[in-house]
Order: sequence, then C-alpha cells, then structure tokens
Amino acid sequence: MNKLKTILVLIFSLSFLSFAAQPYIYGKVLKKNNRPAVGYKIVLEQNGSTTKPVYIDMFGKYAIYSLPPNGRFGKFNLKIYFGRNLIKVVPVNINRKFTKLNIKLD
Repeated sequence: MNKLKTILVLIFSLSFLSFAAQPYIYGKVLKKNNRPAVGYKIVLEQNGSTTKPVYIDMFGKYAIYSLPPNGRFGKFNLKIYFGRNLIKVVPVNINRKFTKLNIKLD
C-alpha cells in the first residue's frame, strides 16, 4: 500500500509540474529558405517591458513561459533579433496559454 501511495503522489506531482510549465506562446521561426533560424533571440514586449530572451533551437522552435513584468494578457510585440540587430517585430494578441505562432522571416 505504501508503494501505491508513493506512485500516486509522484504521478500527481508530475502532472502538476507539467501543467505549471506550459508556454504562453510557442512556435517555429524559419528563414526565407525554410531553414530554421537557429540562435536568433526572441523577446515579448508590452508597454516597454520585455521578457527575458529565449533562443531559437536547432529545429527552429521557441517557447516563452512568462509574460513581461506587470504584463497582462492582451497585445504584445514579439521581437526577433540576430545578435543585436532587430530583424522582425510581429504584433500578437495573447489571451490564453498555448498561443501558437509560426513565423517566416523575409
């Protein structure tokens, strides 16, 4: 019976953690040639306040797990940088978690 309790507690804990770590916005960023924009930096900006940067992985995927400080659901600018150069600004409306946004760079 003790093992069953331990297993149930572990399952409950893991399901809670996976629920807590869900992105507000996620997707894929591809360059003109349909190659992933590996290493590009993304921030979410609202009213001059930004999230910590996230970097696009080797498959072109990104996920942002927080809103800017004092941020609320609503209108944001998703900014994509290569080094210090601003490459693209994409207006986005986030009104719930799991907002999917795939982006093609020009």
